[in-house]
Amino acid sequence: MKPASTPVIIVGAGPVGVTAALLPAGHGVESVLLERHHDIYPLPRAVAIDDEVCRILQTAGIGEQFMATVRPAQKLRLLDARHRVLARFDRSHAGRDGYPQTSMFSQPTLERLLRDELATRPQCDLRSGAEVTDVIQKNDGSVRVTYRDGEGTHELRAEAVLGCGGSNSLTRVTSTWSARRGTPSTPASPIAGVRAASSFSATPPISPRLSSARACAQGCATPSTSSGSSLVSSTKGPTSGYWTPTRTSANPTPAT
Repeated sequence: MKPASTPVIIVGAGPVGVTAALLPAGHGVESVLLERHHDIYPLPRAVAIDDEVCRILQTAGIGEQFMATVRPAQKLRLLDARHRVLARFDRSHAGRDGYPQTSMFSQPTLERLLRDELATRPQCDLRSGAEVTDVIQKNDGSVRVTYRDGEGTHELRAEAVLGCGGSNSLTRVTSTWSARRGTPSTPASPIAGVRAASSFSATPPISPRLSSARACAQGCATPSTSSGSSLVSSTKGPTSGYWTPTRTSANPTPAT
């Protein structure tokens, strides 16, 4: 018996995973999100967001609601473990996308807004309490994902799989892919990984490495907590209220 199929499977329903589901949903693309936790993690992790990400969230459908909850940072300072200033940044001007260059935000609040928007999209199927245990690429190029939940073990087949579970869980899934393909592992923890059955394009343009094989955006999703870690402090602007967006159209034209 063949497993059920869907165009896209997204592993992880945090901010990256839900956004990755909302964007193609706007073009009618269906997806299944597999999230091992049953609810949103209540404590904040990420605390700052830039103007380009705000533009993405606008396209995902929550731009105005989200910007009503943030506090723009007029200036930023990077501090070492002893609170000595390492660098200073001026963020008093809006970015080219029309949003503040840096805004302080609550990640649980962002995730709730994204989940609420997700619930309005019939193209998106969120399955909470579903832990991915295996990812295998078949000879025909499709990808088979095995996951378990409270009702047992299940299989899904997709043309593309996005790994958006954060550095810890995605490292595990990526290691499975690498081992199956005989490629060496990498010490960098990817923020998002993609495996697709065929090449595809996206707007804005993405790296050519996102093709029929597998590509990962390399980076560290969680800052280090060692003695040499950096801290971020912000200085608010002269106004005490929240920032009010001045560009609320679906696709504002970036300034040139």
